[in-house]
Amino acid sequence: TFPEERKMLLKERASGMYRLSAFYFARLASDIPMEFSIPLIFIILIYFMGGLRVDSGVYFFQNWFAVMLVTAVCQAFGLLLGCISMDPKTAQTIATVVFLAQMLTAGYFVTTIPVWIAWLRYVSFFFYGFGLILHIEYKGRTIYECVATDSCTQLDPGSPENNPQCSPESLQRALHLIQDPNDHKWVPINVCVLIGFVVLLQLLVYVFLRKKTARI
Repeated sequence: TFPEERKMLLKERASGMYRLSAFYFARLASDIPMEFSIPLIFIILIYFMGGLRVDSGVYFFQNWFAVMLVTAVCQAFGLLLGCISMDPKTAQTIATVVFLAQMLTAGYFVTTIPVWIAWLRYVSFFFYGFGLILHIEYKGRTIYECVATDSCTQLDPGSPENNPQCSPESLQRALHLIQDPNDHKWVPINVCVLIGFVVLLQLLVYVFLRKKTARI
């Protein structure tokens, strides 16, 4: 976005039409409808197709809120790349590398990460978003592991709580998760870290945007 708007910004600021802060906050305000609507459309399409919990409408809005937080972080990161690199192709290349690294270390695709790069998960905003959604979906639920006693026995996990072949299993242990979906302490941590990412990235956007237009 900023590479395309840079010439207009330089010209209009040179003529004294507005301050940089006015342009910056107007740009943020123009993104608010998109940050609300795109996650909502995504959740409406995916929520029921994925069979997510429908025992209370609260979970739907909690999922929407979680996706909005991650979307806000991604949007802020994209704006930051647009400020740092005025070449769209370079910015897209950097974004691809960074986002792939973020997703691979978040615990969704890969659960066992070498020790020397394990720290990357803690700077991955997908890690905190994934943990928040896991908590929303699985909090208060009992997960069962069902194993047939022999190869000739038909396994029917329809009612696992009444099936002697099924036993309660920890989701954290089964999926090798860092965060326990039933541990409420992770909820404020995940929310605060994601909000912190948004604030930090947006501040960096303003700083780099100011540097790019410092000669005005």
